[in-house]
Amino acid sequence: MKPKICLVTNLALNDEPTVENRLLPYIDCLGDKKADVTLFSADSVLKQDIGKKVKHASIFSERERPKSFIKRAIFEWRESRRILKKASIEGFDLYIVTIPSMFLLFNLYLLKGKKVCLDVRDLTWEYLDDGSLVQRLSKFLFRILADVNVKYSSYQIVTNDTEYEYMSKRRGEVLKYSNGVTEKQFKELNNLSAPSSDSVFTITYCGKVGVAQNLSIFIEAASLLPDFNFKIVGYGPQTEEMEALAKEKKLSNVEFTGHVSWSEVLEHYNASHVLYAQLGPLFSGAMPSKLFQYLATGRYVIYGGEGQAAETLRQFKMSRVIPSNDVTELVEAIKLAKSQQLLHSESEFNKSLIAERYVREKNVNRVLETIL
Repeated sequence: MKPKICLVTNLALNDEPTVENRLLPYIDCLGDKKADVTLFSADSVLKQDIGKKVKHASIFSERERPKSFIKRAIFEWRESRRILKKASIEGFDLYIVTIPSMFLLFNLYLLKGKKVCLDVRDLTWEYLDDGSLVQRLSKFLFRILADVNVKYSSYQIVTNDTEYEYMSKRRGEVLKYSNGVTEKQFKELNNLSAPSSDSVFTITYCGKVGVAQNLSIFIEAASLLPDFNFKIVGYGPQTEEMEALAKEKKLSNVEFTGHVSWSEVLEHYNASHVLYAQLGPLFSGAMPSKLFQYLATGRYVIYGGEGQAAETLRQFKMSRVIPSNDVTELVEAIKLAKSQQLLHSESEFNKSLIAERYVREKNVNRVLETIL
């Protein structure tokens, strides 16, 4: 008899590429094992290629997520309870509940008595700002809720060493499924050509445009390097603010693409000399999956930040870690990359390391061998 597996997220794969990237390898690898897979997600309709592989239980809600911290927390608490209650009555053999929505974890007791794997894609409650009284008190409460509810999972699946250490102090067996690239993405990224030698030197950021990334630093660097092109590929809550900043500075060397398809992302990678990312100090425990995409392209990578991502990048060549939110360091790193022609000198080393350790399907199969 086919094992009945339930994948649970409270987000929409169509809107969140990081969620899609995380769950697709589960879907594909479980399909290879002839499992009967049902996906609970906030998509009204799945993309056709994904919809062919799984049964879909839509938990789509027309209500918009509130912007204020407290109202959003209440909204996500209610939505998470609704989703888990709906999933619990179906009687699956195994539940894989993927977060970064902490509220799915905080309501995990609703799956008491069932076989549950908690897929920890981010410790989001640990990123709350201690400088805010409301967020500091919330972090204290959320830590208690996390500790109480994690015991309802038999396994915790984590993405990096920071999460592994955190979860190892709790109940259950901890397994690692590192973020990375899918097999299909790796082939496409690995086959990119080098940018034209006579093209304008281009630095590209690709991903969410949000508070954690603070791309005002990127725009400040563009104002100091008028002969370089700067691209912001993606969209997020701070897009309009960043566009306004570039307009205020009258910068003609900054391009905003907005939301783009994967094929367009590849085109932007192909035209780039340097790829850039940043996370502020509050997010030091995170490892942005886009860094693995960057490294698989063979381009030179500049990362502003510390903690988990900085530690991971030490394995690779053709990358430089600088302090976050430091315009001077960013400008100097870009100049150095160009002047010393570091752009492709060790690209094959990085690509081979990605292939060995950070292809998602390989890591998912290792996890599934244990939990099934």
